[in-house]
Amino acid sequence: MPSNNRKYSEEIRTQTAVYILETGKSSTSVAEEMGIDKNTVCKWVRDYRRANNLLTYAEENGIKMPPSRESKDERAGNKELKAKIKEKEKELKRLEKQLADEREMVEIRALVRYIEVYLAAVMDLYNREIIGYSISKKIDTELVKAALGNAIRMKGTAEGLIFHSNCGCQYASKSYQKTPAFSSGIYESGCIPSEI
Repeated sequence: MPSNNRKYSEEIRTQTAVYILETGKSSTSVAEEMGIDKNTVCKWVRDYRRANNLLTYAEENGIKMPPSRESKDERAGNKELKAKIKEKEKELKRLEKQLADEREMVEIRALVRYIEVYLAAVMDLYNREIIGYSISKKIDTELVKAALGNAIRMKGTAEGLIFHSNCGCQYASKSYQKTPAFSSGIYESGCIPSEI
C-alpha cells in the first residue's frame, strides 16, 4: 500500500502534474506507477491547474459540478444582496400599486368629468318611490318638464295629483307654467314642505 507520509518536492509535484496533463493518462494510473496515493496525485494536478489558471478536469470534459460551498464572507455578502433584492422587490410592488392607484384616479376623474349631469326626480310621497326623472347636462326648465312628464306617464293620469316643487327658477318660468300637465288636473302647491 502506498505511503502518504512521504514528502515530495515541488519539482516532482509539478513534473507529475505536467506529465499527466500532456499524456492524458489518469492520475490514478500514474499514482500506481509511482507508488503514491492517488488522492495525493489528484491534488497535485488540481493545484497545478489552479496555479496556472487552467480549466478544471470537469470543465475540460463538460462535467457539471455541484456548486461549491460558500465561505462565511460569501454567505454574508449573499445574505446582504438577498436582503437588498427583497427590499427592491418591495419597493417595486409599492410603486406598481401607486401607479395602479394613480391610473384608477385618472380614470375616475375622466369618468366624473364625463358624467357631469343634472338630475330632476319626482317622488310619490305616499310610498317614497321615484315615479319619474330626467337627466340633462343643463339645469333648465326642460329638465324639470321632462321629469314631470315621465312621472305622469308612469302614473297613467295627472288628475288629482299634487305637485310640490323645490322653488327653483326652473319651476317659476313661464315655459314651465304652460306645461300641458297643469291643464290636465295637476295642482302645484309650490315649495316642498320642510317635513318631507
